[in-house]
Amino acid sequence: PNLQEFYRRRTIETLAQVDPNDPRLKEVPQEFHSIWPLDAEGTDHRAGGSFGHPSTLYKVISSADGKAYVCRRFDTVRSPTKVAMVAEQTWTAIRHAGIVALKEIQVRPSGVFFLHAFHPGARSLKSRIQGSRQGVQEATVWSFLCQIGGAIRTAHLAGAALRCVDATHLIVTPDARFRVSGVGIYDVIEFESSARKNLSDLQAVDIASLGKLALSLAVGAVIVDDVPAIRQGIEILRHNFSANLCRCIEALISRPVTLGELGSLMADSLMAEVGFWQSACDALDDNLSREFENGRMIRLLLKLGCINERPDQDMDVQWSESGDRYTLKLFRDFLFHQVDENMKPVVDFGHMVHSLNKLDVGENEQILLSTRDSRHIIVASYADLKQKLESAFLDLYRNQNPVKQAAAPAPMRQRGGRPHLGRMGSRGPAMRPNPAVSPVPGVPGGMPVGMGMAGL
Repeated sequence: PNLQEFYRRRTIETLAQVDPNDPRLKEVPQEFHSIWPLDAEGTDHRAGGSFGHPSTLYKVISSADGKAYVCRRFDTVRSPTKVAMVAEQTWTAIRHAGIVALKEIQVRPSGVFFLHAFHPGARSLKSRIQGSRQGVQEATVWSFLCQIGGAIRTAHLAGAALRCVDATHLIVTPDARFRVSGVGIYDVIEFESSARKNLSDLQAVDIASLGKLALSLAVGAVIVDDVPAIRQGIEILRHNFSANLCRCIEALISRPVTLGELGSLMADSLMAEVGFWQSACDALDDNLSREFENGRMIRLLLKLGCINERPDQDMDVQWSESGDRYTLKLFRDFLFHQVDENMKPVVDFGHMVHSLNKLDVGENEQILLSTRDSRHIIVASYADLKQKLESAFLDLYRNQNPVKQAAAPAPMRQRGGRPHLGRMGSRGPAMRPNPAVSPVPGVPGGMPVGMGMAGL
């Protein structure tokens, strides 16, 4: 899949928000903003929801850490704060890739709020099955069993029961990941009945539900506790899937299965699943290394942008036009303002990326930097330019307002589109700075941007 498009869509869903005057903003605690409703259109919030009580579901962003969460609000539930604290302590300590992490539980006079991690693009397993109306390939069923089986194992070893292993509360994300959502909710909203239930019985329900959901995924129909439907599904399974998968699902549905038996039933598929995700990690690591190259370049460009032709009024107006800063200005022309032998502009990303990489590592290779009127030529190495860049930026940073220096970096004002840097193009023919471009007299207008040193 196209990773750029994948992450772009995730960002769009994460940043989606209702109108600032929308009355629903009052339905979530004040420490959250950028809310977006996640319930299906036309949902009657007065009726009992998927947990048996009326609730509303929103995507929110926390003002404390800037992260997106799913906030589920129950208006009619009244639970002791101590019960919520126990559930929060239990489930915030349980971490597994197949469990949607619980952030916190808030008990307020207006209702009970559950905050879980937000996974953009997720939809329920029920909508996935009903939307396709046909079974999936065997490899997908085994992947589902391994992912959710691992989540069940982690929860059970921690002395808890998921209680949400059903088609409504299992979610599927675009990266082929299955997760159990809503953990900890039943522990709070049904605390009285939960105290009377045996933990081993609740854990047995988790494992049996895993088998029913795997069967539902294989045959393309949601199967719950309907015995004739289960028998019909098993027949379809025997005719279209391997004996190992049939044996595994039948065992999960028909009898109590321990965690050890669960691992044995899925042993072969677990090894295949590990190999698949290791290959996926290798591919992501390769893409991450490319993005890391882009990050190095953008840091250099940010520093150059802060220094070149800076219009500060409280510093020397010629600061950016003298000494080492003037050399950096000529390097900027060498980098971006190339022309060919006919004085036509040349846009060569290969030359830009190649030069920025050499500047970043500080190579000893020397280049010729020409003034815009072609009267003067300066010979400088990339190592010299790197030293001048670091020195000029440090000088600029030290001369900023001490109050702003101690505070968090101010947000930058975006001008134009986001630059795309990558491994593209070639160095092409020999090029030189454009002498036809006359220098800008005086101090150019613009808005100086305050920056912090973190990451630079």
